[in-house]
Amino acid sequence: MSASSPVAQHRTLLKKIEVPFIRHDSSILQSNKSKMTSKTYNFPTIDGHFWVERDGKIIDDDFKTHAFIKNVNKCSGDKMYKEADALTQKVIISMFNRALASHGMTHQQFRDFSISVGFTEPRENSCFQNSVMRLKDGDVLKFGSMGWKRNNSAEIYYEFGGDDWVGAKRFLK
Repeated sequence: MSASSPVAQHRTLLKKIEVPFIRHDSSILQSNKSKMTSKTYNFPTIDGHFWVERDGKIIDDDFKTHAFIKNVNKCSGDKMYKEADALTQKVIISMFNRALASHGMTHQQFRDFSISVGFTEPRENSCFQNSVMRLKDGDVLKFGSMGWKRNNSAEIYYEFGGDDWVGAKRFLK
């Protein structure tokens, strides 16, 4: 495998990136300090979005800042989703799953650990964690772009990802 191959680039990226799991208020951090210091995940930095599909319906969180983002970008209505192509989804989701596996964790173990350190409510900019917390048997974890329709236009403003984004490299930062 050459040093410039996409797989080699992804591996190099994963080795360089260390993203702390989640931020906590001081009382939770103090009571779980040993757990927090032992858990750092190598989640890649992305410009994309994760959500859960359950029985054909999208399960995703809304946050107060979404109203502000929609207002600033002259958007309205419900969120619009665009799934990444199948290969891109497979690559991105597997990168996140490998980061968990490197700590010996499955999605269920990740949920259990998250709850044990106080991750019980959805958090902004934590779409992978939020989605994994909501996964149930039969659900499908999805990855792609998310945004809103602009007012008086057919154009969609993508807060995460983009309309013409193809390939995992396009979503990686």
